[in-house]
Amino acid sequence: MQIAGSYGARLLAFPRLVNDALSEPTRWRLFEQQKFSRVANMESLKIRQWTSSLVGIVSLPVSYTGYFLAHYDLMGISLAIAIVALWNGRRIGRQIVRIADEPFK
Repeated sequence: MQIAGSYGARLLAFPRLVNDALSEPTRWRLFEQQKFSRVANMESLKIRQWTSSLVGIVSLPVSYTGYFLAHYDLMGISLAIAIVALWNGRRIGRQIVRIADEPFK
């Protein structure tokens, strides 16, 4: 009776095991698609962060030049651009960290 119960439980679990084995390639494909999408999104954000930081860094010497040449409008505008660009680069960096820490579904 115990042996029959043991084999009966295994036989009842068999359809679920077959279903899991057949659906595994689909789960793997979905996982790979999600991983590719995440990597592509992070690469795009890295390029945006790099560009924003470059604009901020380049505008700082322009601001100094405006101050040195007594063109205070140029100084103010380029300083404002530097602040906004560097702040935006930092914000994008936080997005990258948030995406990297997010678990796969």
